Amino acid sequence: MGDGADMALDAVMTQDELTLEYLTGHMDDQDAMDAGILDEFGSIPYPSKTKTKTCRCCGETGLRWGKSNSKWRLFKDGKLHDCKANPLKENE
Repeated sequence: MGDGADMALDAVMTQDELTLEYLTGHMDDQDAMDAGILDEFGSIPYPSKTKTKTCRCCGETGLRWGKSNSKWRLFKDGKLHDCKANPLKENE
């Protein structure tokens, strides 16, 4: 391969290693944001290989997992999912 292709492949491999480090709990949220793994909403900004999720309480589809106050929550279009059937308590 050429030098440009080698550099691009190295950048992708490094980003994948950092993402795996975050997903396995070896990196905190701030470091993940600094590395470009998380966006300002605490979600991974690029599409994941997983399908969208469905809320088990209200049945709303098209949800994705993300972190809110260090807890995993469902999000819809970058906003915390507001489940009508089982709303989150204020202290959660």
